Amino acid sequence: MTSIPGKSTLVIGIDFGTTYTGVSWLLCKKNMPVREPEVVTHWLSALSKNNDRTKVPSKIHFDKETGEVKWGYNIPTDVEPIQWFKLLLLNEQDLPANLRHSSHIQAARTMAVNLGKTAVELVGDYLKVLWEHVITEIKDEKGASLVDGTKFHVILSVPAIWKDYARDRMHQAAERAGILEDRLPGKTSLDFISEPEAAALATLPDLDNRDDLAVGDNFVVLDAGGGTVDIISYKVQKLEPLTVSECVEGDGALCGSTFVDRAFEDLMEQRVGRMSWKLMDSSAVRKMMNSEWEHGIKKDFDGSQEKYCIDLPKRNKRGQLNITADEVRHVFEPVLSQIYGLLQKQLDDIESCSDEGTKVSQ
Repeated sequence: MTSIPGKSTLVIGIDFGTTYTGVSWLLCKKNMPVREPEVVTHWLSALSKNNDRTKVPSKIHFDKETGEVKWGYNIPTDVEPIQWFKLLLLNEQDLPANLRHSSHIQAARTMAVNLGKTAVELVGDYLKVLWEHVITEIKDEKGASLVDGTKFHVILSVPAIWKDYARDRMHQAAERAGILEDRLPGKTSLDFISEPEAAALATLPDLDNRDDLAVGDNFVVLDAGGGTVDIISYKVQKLEPLTVSECVEGDGALCGSTFVDRAFEDLMEQRVGRMSWKLMDSSAVRKMMNSEWEHGIKKDFDGSQEKYCIDLPKRNKRGQLNITADEVRHVFEPVLSQIYGLLQKQLDDIESCSDEGTKVSQ
């Protein structure tokens, strides 16, 4: 746990993900009682249903003619943004073979080259517009004079499987974004926290209300994100106040929700026909994916509905397409099987290092 410098500090947490990013903040004073942080939920949006959400897409678009930068939900549907650039911070050999040659990564690399930007520059540019928006939101809430006169302490989450060089590159990106610029109240401090550890800290308050929790129990925290899925396990050392310690080292894999999105697109291409899918207007396809998949089937699917009717882009002769629950289930299964594998390995590791009779809380 990092210490909070100064008498009054604005702590800003940034969960920069492969596909989505979330930001929370809290004005902290010495000896103040623990409070829930504020979560940024207001985002500029070019599409409906997106301007009031807890996360914003990790996408950015640079207009070569005007120099204008659009990001998150505010990217027009008729342009192709660059995404997945967070994973470009990793050396190619550190990516799994199937991901190394995936269309998403290849597209991100190609666009980065065309833009003449490195991974650090792309991440830095995204964090810059994100940071400026967040500071504006906080000033609107607390007042500009208070924010301008308060020290900043920034915490960035990173995947558990990241190596040191990737964290160093993230630090460089934060510097490019202006997050660490000198301020009158004092130097901004920056810390990194692993994504599963951050998820565990967010979970701890809920565990206080569990009557079945006992000293010696273990619990597993699984953070399923857009690109990576991170997992870590803790043992309860004390109940009042609740105190835990890491009992199994954090683990993770690149099997987040974006791979489900990719599988659904593959299903659509297969059902519509490869040539017909390729000829569809890319802007219309993104709108369809936003309404029919992201805000529809993906969130509602529980296996109970037998089939789904999808409205295809108007230029497509078929108009509508019916897909079955089994087809949707197959979209989810490859990713879920990897997640189950991570979970089972964590449970096995707990079992091998725990005393006989210790139970795992669920």
